[in-house]
Amino acid sequence: MYNRTDNKEEAAISYQQMAQVRKDMNDPEGAIVDLQNALSNVREKPDEAIKIKQEIAKTYISDDQVDKAIEVNKELVEEAKQMDDPKIEIQQLKNLSEVYLDANQTTAGIKALREAYDLAIKNGETMQA
Repeated sequence: MYNRTDNKEEAAISYQQMAQVRKDMNDPEGAIVDLQNALSNVREKPDEAIKIKQEIAKTYISDDQVDKAIEVNKELVEEAKQMDDPKIEIQQLKNLSEVYLDANQTTAGIKALREAYDLAIKNGETMQA
């Protein structure tokens, strides 16, 4: 639909807007497809890709697909590690912890939160933890 445009940024924005409309219309599956299309247009922009993946995870949660949300959040933690950006990694670990805790997976949630805290202390980012 939006792939006709040469501007990938505009296409990504359009897909994100369409995803929001689909979420508002209670169509999480369609929203995820649009978000994945948006993601394919921002692969070379890691910060934007992270934001879109976070939105995909939130959409999975809203559709009671917690296992998929956990997988997306685990991928985000790994990507943050590869980016070697402690702030992003801490935030992603906190997000993962929150999803685990919401899914009543307390042990995994506390482990991810502890990892975020330890990383924050190690990198002098205690305000992030």
